[in-house]
Amino acid sequence: MRNLNKRVRQLTIQQRNRVIIRNRLIYGLKSFCHRPWMIALPLFLAGFTVFICCNLDNAPFSFSANTPKLLPLWKTAAALLTITLGILLLWGLLVVLGTPYKARSVDNSLEHIGLVDRYGIGPALVSNQKIKGTTARILTFYAKGIDMEHWAQRQGAISAALNCHFVEPIAYGKSSNYIVLTVAPGVESHRDNLLYDDEL
Repeated sequence: MRNLNKRVRQLTIQQRNRVIIRNRLIYGLKSFCHRPWMIALPLFLAGFTVFICCNLDNAPFSFSANTPKLLPLWKTAAALLTITLGILLLWGLLVVLGTPYKARSVDNSLEHIGLVDRYGIGPALVSNQKIKGTTARILTFYAKGIDMEHWAQRQGAISAALNCHFVEPIAYGKSSNYIVLTVAPGVESHRDNLLYDDEL
């Protein structure tokens, strides 16, 4: 039974990681729409990859002198390696651009207050968007296995952990696997109804 639970936990973590990467790739692509100047980065990367591939004939394959028949094979391998490296760099760039600011810190803070599923896995911040004209932000979490009731019960602890207060009720995102928090900076203080002598 213990091995089964361990296996299920591993599969849950793998699924969580796939969803996180997919969301970060999507938000990485969307970042180009909000900041068009950043398109220069993938264009430069693509241009550099094409430049390398088109200039392989001028590359100093010193070992090819002894095996001239293998030269086309080496050039093909070098071209494939260059293209693969370019794709990996582009993939990494999109993941970095799509990663919300302080995502790891936020995830760790929520996990620290016990906001986890049955396997001890906490929510993952996949989007952190500012509402224009305000200080409020919309935080979207992938939180499969953590129901809305659990979030509501931990609302006070969430405010303290993230140093924020809620300006909208906790809501589901595009599915029940996503939770949306609309928050503003600073923990909301509640005034005590009792008046002290210096206030009378």
